[in-house]
Amino acid sequence: MSDDFRKLIEDIESEAKAEGPAAETELRELRREFSIANQLLTLRREQKLTQEQLAKQSGIPQSEISRIETGEGNPTYATLSALAEPFGSRIGFIHTDAA
Repeated sequence: MSDDFRKLIEDIESEAKAEGPAAETELRELRREFSIANQLLTLRREQKLTQEQLAKQSGIPQSEISRIETGEGNPTYATLSALAEPFGSRIGFIHTDAA
């Protein structure tokens, strides 16, 4: 992640904190919404796969992969599981401490 992007995220977090609880809640919701999209995009790029290649390997249409990666999709568990398989990954819960 570039330093410019980190700075942008820090600025957004500071702005949300300054605006109050409603803005902080909205930021948390956006993080949840784009977490899966970011993880899929990162894995795909690390494996140097195109969306088309991932579509062939997973059986999920390229158009659906695109919607998920842009945060516009609302994938089912079955879709996420199919997308995880080519990466040797599986879907599950990750415990994080709320700081």
